[in-house]
Amino acid sequence: MPLMKHGIRTQSEDRTIAQATASVVANLEMFRKRTVTSGEIAQMIGAPPGSDRHEWAVRSLVAHGWLIPLPMRGIYEFLPAQSGPDRAGDPLTEAAAALKRFPGLRLQLVLGGAAFLGGFSERAPVRYTLIVPRQAPIQRGLAQVYDLIRAAPSRFFGATRRDSVPMSGASRLLFDAALWPERAGDLRDPDHWLRAALAKGDMTDIHAFAQGLDSDRVTARAGYFAEAFGRPDIASTLADLHPKAAVRLGDPTEPLRARDTRFGVRDHLGVAGA
Repeated sequence: MPLMKHGIRTQSEDRTIAQATASVVANLEMFRKRTVTSGEIAQMIGAPPGSDRHEWAVRSLVAHGWLIPLPMRGIYEFLPAQSGPDRAGDPLTEAAAALKRFPGLRLQLVLGGAAFLGGFSERAPVRYTLIVPRQAPIQRGLAQVYDLIRAAPSRFFGATRRDSVPMSGASRLLFDAALWPERAGDLRDPDHWLRAALAKGDMTDIHAFAQGLDSDRVTARAGYFAEAFGRPDIASTLADLHPKAAVRLGDPTEPLRARDTRFGVRDHLGVAGA
């Protein structure tokens, strides 16, 4: 149901509960649910979906500050009594809601957002980035909240789960940067989140990821980044795959700052302060 149809409570309104909707709040509190669908609300009050009683219940819960409509139509964020009427600010709420509505949807949190939530960066990104299938059915709703990258099926790997949302783990973050270096933040920074992620990276996993991707250019960038950010052992393992690539990093009109013949990388950017 659209946001404007239900209205938004003002800051001064009390969070009262109508008797007819008390069972919904109690259910969501008991099971500590963060999101709820319109259909689930209908079930909780025993009303047919779309009926006057169902729509009134949803409007009442929104108006009194218990639910906030999310960009995905028919999904709401629940604001429990303990946390008060303000949103928790959890960056995964909308992604978790999308997975709840479309259980077969593939998505993965990548790059700086995954690095921050994984403890490899002290700075949260302005917007979190998701990869989604090229034909994801709800990209418009997710695009209001996240930066989206349309990705091929082979790009979905190396994820851990946080609040039901897959996100890139330590070993996978190397390939996030290698796949999308222009989205990986300032790779010139010696303290880039890649250094912390690589310190926890597993060489066996990284080798398997590179073989699975089967991309010389991605493997070359990954190997070069591993060397630059303190994991020469990983770089050597990736060099053994003999990627045949010619890779430029940065603006080719700028001076050449480093060159790695093993990976065919010409670095005009100055990765890790090179």
